[in-house]
Amino acid sequence: MEKGPPEATWTSVELTDEAIDFLETIFDEFDGDFDKVLQPRELEELFSTAPESPWIENPYKDAVGRNIFGELSLDAFLSEWALMTLLNPTLSVESLINIGYPGFVFGPRKAGKSALLNSFIGRPYSEAYNETNEDRFAVNIVDISRENKKYLVLREISEGGVTKLLANKKSLASCDIAIFVYDRSDESSWKASYELLLKIVRHGEDTGFQVPCLMVAAKDDKDSFTMVIEEETTVSQDMEVDAPIPISVKLGNFNNVFHRIVSAAEPPHLSIPETEAGKTHKPFHTVIDRSLKFVSAVVAVAFVVVVARKNVAARKNASG
Repeated sequence: MEKGPPEATWTSVELTDEAIDFLETIFDEFDGDFDKVLQPRELEELFSTAPESPWIENPYKDAVGRNIFGELSLDAFLSEWALMTLLNPTLSVESLINIGYPGFVFGPRKAGKSALLNSFIGRPYSEAYNETNEDRFAVNIVDISRENKKYLVLREISEGGVTKLLANKKSLASCDIAIFVYDRSDESSWKASYELLLKIVRHGEDTGFQVPCLMVAAKDDKDSFTMVIEEETTVSQDMEVDAPIPISVKLGNFNNVFHRIVSAAEPPHLSIPETEAGKTHKPFHTVIDRSLKFVSAVVAVAFVVVVARKNVAARKNASG
């Protein structure tokens, strides 16, 4: 999003070109019958991951033209977003984020986080290791069924960025699913990932922002440590979460991991782990409903721009 032209008589906010590209892609993906309009049913599906459609009430309800069937053209769809961005930038940003499921990807160095994100947007596997020193994003569509598509937005949290993230009590408010990646052939990688899991779970219990969690056992093409396998089972049973999902990006064996991530992110949330202390004080903790989540406007604007750029890059890579 960007400021309007200097000759404007009031401060305005506009969608960036990248955000418009992102919205055009969303329009195309939810136009299931390719008739160049979004039917009411398709619009309902588009906002199915949000608390409610932001356009069901004034001033947005009757702000743009629809055909006799109540369908929106691409121009009308973009105009609705432009109006919402002008009148309520924060709502616009939150609605953009709510279109998909935001997932935070944690894990130690060389666990396979970047490889997971790269595979999600269709980039080929590479043996070269490039350390991630700052957060990065990847966004794509996950087909739940023939008529049910969801956007998944993965945010890779660098190992060094976890402390900074958790310094904010509301840092998990915009997270629908936390994914913990580790190298299954490396015992130290497993232990580090488990420690990160405990940190996130404790943070959620302390702040009330508890989130579903999944563990991903990467590099399954290598020999796994017996102790790691045993500890995986113990942790999943004790914390009442799903068993780790084994994958091998190198071999292209993903074990339906992205579908399973989205399924875990959708309510009802059945994969929220608990520490022993959390179980003891369970009556005093409440899982924060998606509709109550707060997203900082400044951070969210940067988030949308980065996501949009990643989406454009992914499309260029796919077409190239």
